[in-house]
Amino acid sequence: MRFFDPAFLEELKARLSISSIIGRRVKLTRSGKDWKGCCPFHGEKTPSFYVYEDHYHCFGCGAHGDAIGFIHQTQGGTFSDVVERLSAEVGLSLPAQDPQMQERQEVRRKLSDVLEAARLYYRERLYAPEGKSAREYLTARGIGQEIAERFSFGWADSGRGLIEALEKKGFSQEEMKETGLLREARQGGENRPFFFNRVMIPIFGRKKEVLSFGGRVLDDSKPKYLNGPETPLFFKKHILFNFEQARGFIDRQTPILVVEGYMDVVALSQQGIGGAVAPLGTAVTEDQLRLLWRSSDAPVFCFDGDSAGRRAAFRVCEVAFPFLETGKRLRFCFLPKGEDPDSLVQKEGKEKFWDRIEKALSLEESYFGLLAEKISPQTADGRAQFRKALQEASHQIKDEILGSEYRASWMDSFFSHFRFSPSQRKRGNWQNQRERNQANLRHYQQLTRRSDFSVQEEVSQEKVVSFSKESTARLRYQILLGILMLHPEIFPWVEEAFSRLEFGGNERLLALQDAMFEWYEADEDPKEEDMELHGGAFRDFLKEKGFEKEVLEFSRLGNIDTDGAPIVEGWWHFYGFIDIKAFNQSVQQDIKRALLEKNDGEENASQVLPKALLARIEARDRLRRGEMPEMPSDENL
Repeated sequence: MRFFDPAFLEELKARLSISSIIGRRVKLTRSGKDWKGCCPFHGEKTPSFYVYEDHYHCFGCGAHGDAIGFIHQTQGGTFSDVVERLSAEVGLSLPAQDPQMQERQEVRRKLSDVLEAARLYYRERLYAPEGKSAREYLTARGIGQEIAERFSFGWADSGRGLIEALEKKGFSQEEMKETGLLREARQGGENRPFFFNRVMIPIFGRKKEVLSFGGRVLDDSKPKYLNGPETPLFFKKHILFNFEQARGFIDRQTPILVVEGYMDVVALSQQGIGGAVAPLGTAVTEDQLRLLWRSSDAPVFCFDGDSAGRRAAFRVCEVAFPFLETGKRLRFCFLPKGEDPDSLVQKEGKEKFWDRIEKALSLEESYFGLLAEKISPQTADGRAQFRKALQEASHQIKDEILGSEYRASWMDSFFSHFRFSPSQRKRGNWQNQRERNQANLRHYQQLTRRSDFSVQEEVSQEKVVSFSKESTARLRYQILLGILMLHPEIFPWVEEAFSRLEFGGNERLLALQDAMFEWYEADEDPKEEDMELHGGAFRDFLKEKGFEKEVLEFSRLGNIDTDGAPIVEGWWHFYGFIDIKAFNQSVQQDIKRALLEKNDGEENASQVLPKALLARIEARDRLRRGEMPEMPSDENL
């Protein structure tokens, strides 16, 4: 069998007109930009066979492929014969045979055979008695038999069964190591499987050959997800999980969806949404973007609305700018906090989920809002940095016309929302404009956070509370951090709420938050009275982590006067200022929950409500009355 360089095959397919080739055998009619006709692979009267720019797909029988594959399936002959015939048709000279390339192809084929044998072994183990816990896990995740078969789920046990099974088929342990299935032996011990006690899911390539595997543990041990190492077959940065299958579920009107992990892909498939893909534990790369654009002019990135999801979206924007072209776009759909694609589809249904996708934000809208979280344009210096960052991003776009349009769009938004006209200056509306600027900033920051993505809907105006000095969200965050630095004993009371703070996307404050949790979680059973004695050690730890400046500044800010109230109430007071409406709603919800769960014989609030909740209630009530606490004194600022 003759082997062909993949680059040559790509060149051949680029020169072929797939609609013309298929049109010789199938009567095709226009369907927008594409073509449709009755499938040649199964009898049908209503057309369900569609021909796109670079592939065909039948929604009736699932037939799928490119121009070379179509000729191969309909006219027969060897693959080499088909390539030679089509090359002559388009005037493309066949490359000289390269013995080294043929040798490499033989090695790849052998390794692929090893992985395919492993896939069958894992699949067999899933349905064996030892796979019971894995089957129960899949059932609990809502993954039915059909989806488990479609994705070829399996089970990796903890023994050496895989090694023994593959050796019986004639594969050596060296070959298993080359595929990433085995770990190197340590200190003269035996080689051991790379995957064990994990639900297994194969990662397929373009020709539906197995390239590697991903594994998921059944409990909360780490790492929860594990992908195979890079091998001669497997390069994570060039691959998207489920890409080939997803292409069969999309058309020019249905975008391909990019979600965060392969279990999200599986879950969406279970809900009837098959056109989803996922990167394999890495940030989205240039090669993956190009892969997406080959199948969809406007892929939609469907990310969690938390800080990690938003940082991932920002990175995608930065990677995409140099490769944007006219007609090649990206859109972003941010899910509500605490939801993933599976839970949202189950909660809202497919129709509402697709409504969200249709309202996904454009790249320019998303980047503007995400950038506003990193560089707050409320001051002259902030606006200058913000404008400069927008201009630099537009210069990254190599298509000059497109880059100019992005720049014009961003500058229109900037001047519309964060600057004011000469006539407004003459009228002296500085303070009014400042308030409008802050409201507009909230609008853009919330634009990418909202769950309905309706740009026209007004952002609700929150109650504004004034301190003795001008208050900003950043100052409130610093005070919260400072109080906790001075009083680590309140950590157990505020742990969950503190973990949810996103600090407006400020990377430095997020890193400080991580360091504070690192110290707190180092004690397996932290007690309030013990932590109170170690405030100095806590601050010393943070200084060693490189946050000496923040410790000095924020500790001064956190030295508040609570007018005799417990310090934890002061913390909750400033926490409430960040989002008064949400704070009040969360307190109300927790009160209702606690009352529903109360035991018989518990009559008063102190018996029914947890102490932490009582502190929040008191802070909320004092906040409403404006009683406490005072802002730090001028010398502390």
